Amino acid sequence: MNSGSQRVAYYSRLPPGPYEFQVEVGGLDGTWREAAGGQRLEVVPQWWQHRWLQAGSGFLGLGVIAWAGGAGSRARGKRRVRELEMRAEVERERRRIARDLHDDLGSGLTELMLLAENAGRHSDSSGEMRQRVTHIAHRAQALAATTDEIVWTLNPVNDSLRNLAGYFSDFAQTYLGHGMIRCRLDIGELADPPITAMTRHNLLLAFKEALNNAVKHSGATEIWLRIQTPPGRLQIVVEDNGRGFDAAQMATKGDGLTNFRERLAATGGVAEIDSTPGRGTRILFILPLPAGAAKNG
Repeated sequence: MNSGSQRVAYYSRLPPGPYEFQVEVGGLDGTWREAAGGQRLEVVPQWWQHRWLQAGSGFLGLGVIAWAGGAGSRARGKRRVRELEMRAEVERERRRIARDLHDDLGSGLTELMLLAENAGRHSDSSGEMRQRVTHIAHRAQALAATTDEIVWTLNPVNDSLRNLAGYFSDFAQTYLGHGMIRCRLDIGELADPPITAMTRHNLLLAFKEALNNAVKHSGATEIWLRIQTPPGRLQIVVEDNGRGFDAAQMATKGDGLTNFRERLAATGGVAEIDSTPGRGTRILFILPLPAGAAKNG
């Protein structure tokens, strides 16, 4: 280190280690000469500057980092285990509720229907009493159907797209058969990603409303149900050959599509309707699927 032209030299914060202090003397002729007898000295390290301590501190720091990383991994693992346990507990509770509904409420409603039908057949009166008994039977049938839908929604065994397609197909065939309307099915090759109970519930309500509107208002003789999974999405189509209507006019009134849109929006999907007077109606439900889960239908 060079102290410059000063007569006093200061050296601060020197790292520990050996040093030699040398002086050069300048003469009148401008020549610099090294003075004899340089001074040797050594800067003694502080206790924290010893290499063994620094190395130990480094290893200790690495150990702390490794321990912290391991502790974080263990904590994440414990949280994951708790989440899985909670999920398993929820599924067990769903199975229990579905089983109780099926065994207790379902059997009770069936018994109620049988009693009402039996009373109606053996009633001596053909008037008001018979009508009341018939009404009880119809209500019991409706409640039994609702119970079946609740059980289907709750049961985690049905949390798959293939089960959803099978249930929708059976429901459509039964429902349309009561109205003497031909049901045509077009079910593609389906992927089988998990479908949550809430998603199935909203899709079922929208699907039932689409069928109900077709039966009540379209005058159709045939209704097509198409369920497919093109890349990235689930598509459910309900299409009839009925009288149709002006879809643009319905859209301006703000009704008709409201329930469809709300129910599909609750699942992250969309509902579209296409209808022209005299050319039937096509209702399309689109629900996004996880990447890589879908197949072409």
